[in-house]
Amino acid sequence: MDWRLIIGAALAYYATLICYRLFLHPLSRFPGPWFAAVSRWYEAYYEVYLSGQFTFKIAELHKEYGPLIRISPCELHINDPTFYSKFYRTDGRWDKYQWAIDAFGANTSTLFCWGAILSPVSQSKC
Repeated sequence: MDWRLIIGAALAYYATLICYRLFLHPLSRFPGPWFAAVSRWYEAYYEVYLSGQFTFKIAELHKEYGPLIRISPCELHINDPTFYSKFYRTDGRWDKYQWAIDAFGANTSTLFCWGAILSPVSQSKC
């Protein structure tokens, strides 16, 4: 297989992914830095290279973009209590992304609470 074909396919994939995340993703209408909307590398830069400064960057972003901002391709950050009831569920069921369920390299390990992988009765105990 020709290496140019592989590189071309990879470039086409990432270009399509970037366009989707910027223009077609359900969170694309929320304000925030474009690089944060495209990749989690934005957060990694502040957490790893700048030694845990992402929390402070989020505060700066709220000053620039307002109380509701997009901080990664699949995350919003809220800095206004009036938005909480609109965005957080109160019925006890929380569906999680696969990366949150299979955390730490072990199947069914999770971050925070087991969420959707538990029965509804068990979920209310989380």
